[in-house]
This record gives sequence, structure tokens and C-alpha cells, in this order.
Amino acid sequence: MTLLRTLPFALLVLLAAAAACSSGPTVRVDYDLEHDFSAHRTYAWRTGTPADSELVQKRIVAGVDAALAARGLQHVETGTVDLLVRTEVGAKTRMDTSGGNVRVGVGISRRGRYGSVGVGTSTGDTVRELEIGTLAITLSVGSSGTVVWRADAEEAVSSDAQQTNETIAKAIEKAFRDFPPARAGS
Repeated sequence: MTLLRTLPFALLVLLAAAAACSSGPTVRVDYDLEHDFSAHRTYAWRTGTPADSELVQKRIVAGVDAALAARGLQHVETGTVDLLVRTEVGAKTRMDTSGGNVRVGVGISRRGRYGSVGVGTSTGDTVRELEIGTLAITLSVGSSGTVVWRADAEEAVSSDAQQTNETIAKAIEKAFRDFPPARAGS
């Protein structure tokens, strides 16, 4: 009977741990609160800073195309467009500390009239450089070029093509999760 009571809790803990491990890239979205995104029907690509790998760039473009198509926007090559899409792909280096053990010792002594307390710490952190891939997706108004929406994603770079593909897909999914944003006050 006790096992049946604790099993749902154990499963919940395992699911939470799995979700934490697979959280994927960090994505931040910003947009013009006053802009009416519902008026847009078409978009076109503009040159940005492509990925070093042509294959990675193709994955990014395909992912953004799919996200915008799923939201009712049509990609056009010529003519008047409502939105211009540009991506900026890059990398930066961040110092990462990991694998550290923290040890804390506390000693209390009562010698004579006055006691004494001692505290000591020890860490065994490993410091290393970590390459972080960055992806910025910018949407601007076709007629004016005014930026109305931007998503910035970052994640540790992987040398595994499948992992890279999954990271790109997660970043784009997170970026467009709440697109188009609601207009302020509506």
C-alpha cells in the first residue's frame, strides 16, 4: 500500500528531473507592445549573419519558415512584403565552473570562559572555456524596416550534428511559442 502512495510522487520527481535536464537553449523574446501583428500575411528573408556551416543555416531557415507558415504567414520572394526576417548566428566564449565539491567544516569549542568557533571551506571547482552558440531572429516591418520582434537564443555548442539539429529546433520552437504576440491592451 505504501508503494502505491509513493509511486506517483516518485514519477513526478523523475519527470521534473527529466524536464530540467532537457530544458534546451535559453531564449529571450522582445517585441513592440503597440504593434499589430495580426495585419501581417507575408514575409521575405533579408541577409543577416549566416552560420559558418551551410547545413546549419539551412536548418535555421527551414525551422523559421515552418514556424511562420504554421502561424499563417506566407513566404514570398518578390513584391511587397509585410515582414522582413533576418538571422544572426554567432558564438561566444563563457567561463564555466563545474564539477566542484564544496566542503564546509564548523568547529565549536568551549575552552575556559570564552568559546570559539571556526569555519573552513574548500572547493574543487574546474574552470573551463565553454563555446556558446547564439541565434538572433529579427522581424521588421517591410515598408519601414522598423524592428518589431526579436528572439535571442543561446546554448552550448555541440560537435554532434543530431544534437545541433535538436538545439536549433528547440530554440525556434521556444522563440515562436507565443507568436504572434498580443497587442498591449487587447
